[in-house]
Amino acid sequence: MSDKNDQQLALFENDQKFDRFTAKSILKSVFGHQEFRGPQERIIAQIMAGEDVLALMPTGGGKSLCYQLPALAREGMGVIVSPLISLMQDQVQTLNELGVAARFLNSSLSLKEQKKVEQEIVEGAVKILYLSPERIVKSATLSMLRKCEISVIAIDEAHCVSRWGHDFRPEYLQLSKLNKTFPDTPRIALTASADKRTQVDILKHLNLVKAKVFRASFDRPNITYHIEKKKTDQQSELLSFLESHQDETGIIYCLSRRKVEETAEFLNQQGIEAYPYHAGLDRKTRQDHQQKFTDNENVIIVATIAFGMGIDRPDVRFVVHMDMPRNIESYYQETGRAGRDGQESVAYMMYALSDFVVMKSMISQSVKSTHRLNVEFGGLEEMLALCETHHCRRQSLLLSFDEIYPKACGKCDNCLTQIDQSTLFNLSKETLIALKILHLKKDTYDFQDYIDFFKGLITLKVRESKDFELEGFGLYMNATEKGIKYFLRQLGILGFIKFKYEDNVTLSLGPKALEFLKEPFPVLLKFSPLQYGKTSKSKTKTKSTSTAPRKIDLKPISSKGRQELFLRLKELRRKLSKEKRIPAYKIFNDKTLEQLSQKRPTELKMMLEIDGVGDYKLKKWGKIFLNEIHSHS
Repeated sequence: MSDKNDQQLALFENDQKFDRFTAKSILKSVFGHQEFRGPQERIIAQIMAGEDVLALMPTGGGKSLCYQLPALAREGMGVIVSPLISLMQDQVQTLNELGVAARFLNSSLSLKEQKKVEQEIVEGAVKILYLSPERIVKSATLSMLRKCEISVIAIDEAHCVSRWGHDFRPEYLQLSKLNKTFPDTPRIALTASADKRTQVDILKHLNLVKAKVFRASFDRPNITYHIEKKKTDQQSELLSFLESHQDETGIIYCLSRRKVEETAEFLNQQGIEAYPYHAGLDRKTRQDHQQKFTDNENVIIVATIAFGMGIDRPDVRFVVHMDMPRNIESYYQETGRAGRDGQESVAYMMYALSDFVVMKSMISQSVKSTHRLNVEFGGLEEMLALCETHHCRRQSLLLSFDEIYPKACGKCDNCLTQIDQSTLFNLSKETLIALKILHLKKDTYDFQDYIDFFKGLITLKVRESKDFELEGFGLYMNATEKGIKYFLRQLGILGFIKFKYEDNVTLSLGPKALEFLKEPFPVLLKFSPLQYGKTSKSKTKTKSTSTAPRKIDLKPISSKGRQELFLRLKELRRKLSKEKRIPAYKIFNDKTLEQLSQKRPTELKMMLEIDGVGDYKLKKWGKIFLNEIHSHS
């Protein structure tokens, strides 16, 4: 290690003159990254200028860097509001491994440990502090923080403030008082899950009226999406998938606790290390299983949705859904736990219409408000539409977040599988009529009235138009309500119409509607409204007999020598992980090991050119890994 680097580390540990470093130099020297991603640099510049921010970024998109870096660059201590203990612990451990004086205060600490952390805070020895929303609004906590210089306040998982979000937490509503308590401190709210209504709630309830909103693309290009109908023997399908994903870490989601237990037991019987996780297990068992998943390599956790929000592991190579999630937002969040390191990963789902029925029943029993019921049912309908479409899944998924993906992605099962076009149904004429009805009125239509119209039960009043005809519309007269709903939700997932869920469900023109009305083009669906619900078998034929997606390896380590070195570095990392009792990926992730295998640095300073190697990690691990590389030369 050079004298210069030692001086930088000393300054970093003292935190007295750290503001001398530019954001770019901190990015490299501390975090080991060469470049910022997406809007990170602009967000950081806004906070450095003392302004508030709302950041909408995808899971794995680098949200934490947006507040951690300003907390290091500005004078004082950064305060991070985080909803889960596991997430706090993971991020604090990661920062400590980078040499950052980070701490958390929560119920997992003994009274003695809490007192010690509080003393460090008062003494100015803590650079980044993690607190729960319940903890930070306590008068004792606020009194302690008032004695400190606060550099930035970050509110993570900010969608929890919205009653329309799926993770609403009433404690978040109290966070608006932070603006009055620390009026001169910039605040940043971050989420990977917020529609327009939730965004409005975040800005309003957190009193971020002057905040600048940054929105990154929600696309996760390294994830391959694969959705298929359940087979008779679902466990065999799962085993077929896992045979192509051996020696990888993954998450398997199930709808029920019973299925979680059965799936985990089945996998262990097959010699695959898997641990169950659900709210019915005692706290100690859940913590033990989560710790095994966090610390060990090539391990699988089988869980209900009770698991995942606090997971920050970068090398999850696959996420499997054994059942359909309750909405696209949940699906996006859960699949987003794969490939956070940017490496190729897979999201695989098996679904059935029975999932839809079971989930609808569960929602009906737990939700009483008509407004909320419509929102929940609407989300479920959209999720089913994503499952049933044969169009590009990525385009439909991103459209749900108001993002237009310009072309078919080429990396989902629908794009990768050749479909016999003659088996599909061209509903272009019916689509044209459906959209014209909406186009002829400025306001929206009630959803049920619209369905009744298609079934021929009532006639909606539309103003006269020479180019509007109902000729040939008899297709719908004999269609079931299920068939009509299938048709409408497919128009929704493809962007032709938009649904609005309030006390009544209404629909209006979507972003693709005007394009189609101007120049109609084929709209091919798996079923016609007459067919849907009357047969369980799709007529869609493909030229591929494969089902479960095989291992994706679009960036293989080409040469035999590089592959051997990569495996040796992984083995070295595994031994160090066991010896130091820290997760292997916190030493170096797979992407860093691949670059080390490719570039084969001959000096310590050359390792700083590798993504993921900063000054602190170079000092701690550099010589050990450099020696291993030399011994392989």
